[in-house]
Order: sequence, then C-alpha cells, then structure tokens
Amino acid sequence: MSKRTGLLLAVGVSAANLHDSQALEPMLTAISRVRSRRGPCRFRS
Repeated sequence: MSKRTGLLLAVGVSAANLHDSQALEPMLTAISRVRSRRGPCRFRS
C-alpha cells in the first residue's frame, strides 16, 4: 500500500444533488494564484 501526500488546494462542501459543473467555477476561483519569481502572477489550472 503506497501513501501519497499532496498539497490541498481548496475545499468545498455542497448539497448531494448539486451537479459537478455547478460547483466547478467556485472551486477554481477558490484556488489562489501561483506566484513566480519573475513575471506576473499566473493561474494554475
């Protein structure tokens, strides 16, 4: 059994009968911008 760890980007709670497509946009906007050492801030998708 392998143990994988990762960075939690966002957490969302919704109703059981909510379609995934309706929860996608709020989850993507909840993820913060990725800062770069050079250049402007970028979005990670």
